[in-house]
This record gives sequence, C-alpha cells and structure tokens, in this order.
Amino acid sequence: MDDHSCLAYTEILTDEKKETAAGFWERANAYFASLGITVRQALTDNGACYRSHAFRDALGSR
Repeated sequence: MDDHSCLAYTEILTDEKKETAAGFWERANAYFASLGITVRQALTDNGACYRSHAFRDALGSR
C-alpha cells in the first residue's frame, strides 16, 4: 500500500515461499512504478520468506 495515496496492490498466492514473496514484490513494485510511485521502504512481518536472500535480492533490484 502506498502510504500517501492509500493505493494498494494485492494478489492471492498459493504459498509463502521465498520465491513467491520475491516475485510478488517485483510485480507490486512494477505496478507502483507504472503509476509514477517510487517505493522507498517496504514493511513486512518477520516471516521466513521476507528474511530470505531471495527477497532481499528482489528488494535490491528496485
């Protein structure tokens, strides 16, 4: 969710694996970027998929 506009991006996914979380981030970030929104910070819970190297690498690719 973009904090300024309150615009949300969501998907229903089948699992909580690191590859799934990383892919979701990449699609969400691309969606916001297509609207001219630059994501500066991501807030997640402490789930294993968000602590993974795959998710960290996806965050770094923005």
